Amino acid sequence: MKKFNIIFNLVIVGLFCFVPDLSALNTANAIGSNTVYALSAEEQYTAAGGGSYDVWGMVDYQYGLHVDPTCTVNLGLADPIRGGSIRLDAGAKIGLLSDLHIGSSVDIEIGSASGATAYITGTGNSIICHGDLTIPANRKIRFLGHTTIDMQGNELHLEDGAQLIVTTSLSNLTIKNAVVSNLKGGSYYKNGGGIAVKSNVSSITLDDVILDLGSTYSFDYGNLNIYNEVRVRGEGKMFAFASRLFHPYLTTFYQGVLQIQKNSTLMFDVGTTFKYQQPAEYLFYSGAWILDLSQRKLVMIDKSSRLYFNNCKVQIPVDTIQLYFDSAGGVSWSTPKDVGGMVLTNGTVIFNNRVILECLKADGSVPDLWTFSFPAFPTVPYYPVFQWGDGSDAHEDVDIEVLSGTKIETSGRIYGCNTD
Repeated sequence: MKKFNIIFNLVIVGLFCFVPDLSALNTANAIGSNTVYALSAEEQYTAAGGGSYDVWGMVDYQYGLHVDPTCTVNLGLADPIRGGSIRLDAGAKIGLLSDLHIGSSVDIEIGSASGATAYITGTGNSIICHGDLTIPANRKIRFLGHTTIDMQGNELHLEDGAQLIVTTSLSNLTIKNAVVSNLKGGSYYKNGGGIAVKSNVSSITLDDVILDLGSTYSFDYGNLNIYNEVRVRGEGKMFAFASRLFHPYLTTFYQGVLQIQKNSTLMFDVGTTFKYQQPAEYLFYSGAWILDLSQRKLVMIDKSSRLYFNNCKVQIPVDTIQLYFDSAGGVSWSTPKDVGGMVLTNGTVIFNNRVILECLKADGSVPDLWTFSFPAFPTVPYYPVFQWGDGSDAHEDVDIEVLSGTKIETSGRIYGCNTD
């Protein structure tokens, strides 16, 4: 038996080739390789070794890695990056060949100057953080393709000016199991928001996330998806869903969607303000009634989709603006009209404690109801209001839950239009 154990151990050892790290320079490991590297110093990746490196399997970064500006390192590691820092020079690129685990003591450094940007190509994989993670001040990470940051219940802190940006069109950044702190700015990347998109057809997904606002954060570009429970916190702070649909002959137009998925809740917590401002500048475009669509950009999938207001304020500003009513030549409406409001359908709205609902014009006055008509569409009414249900079908009705002791204060036009 002893002889068998010795032979067996020799066979196991022989399956792998242990390579000691001497130079800590440009270590690569081909995809599918069984070679094991134990890197006992910070690994340096430079253009001198070709500039692009696949690092697969059992490569143990004990002291982190440093990627030069022109280099790409594609990581498919079996174990977490255990220690040190992930130092990415401005322009450095990381590709995810599989999920990347980051140890609890590992931090990220990006470039040496304000505005430095690094790149991560997700290809559907996740960055899994086993401790808190801070994105340094005035630094940017641009994500190419679909990527998930799973914080495992830890804090993702955005220092002032830090940005996580979805760069490619039709791509998505998912943040899950996280407390995101110091979030502010706008979701359009030029507006400096901590979580942002470059393309108006890209999206951000929040899955079991607490957003601790640093100041106002405005989701003003792209799409926002809510899964499980997302809670917005920050007394005296505002979360705005406030993009704008412009006439196509004036400027680029687009309005994203804020969508609460099935069995999911978006909660605005104590002392916060939720602002919904999605006015359009024209009535009809490319077969769609844009004014109507702009009121319906907060989408709830079914009754298990919940919008929860807890001791907070809801603002739905109404703008008085010049309207356009067709897409050929920019024909304008005769006089400015009151435009705005929000129509909710399908889901469940919950009120708890004191909730203030406002649907007013900028001067504090109540918006006007009005009608428009032209030959194909005579006498169409328009209601710049906060409304639940649209009277069209019982399936479109909204369940309203007012918890015990709740006080709802309303200003402006508030309409209930359920079928029952």
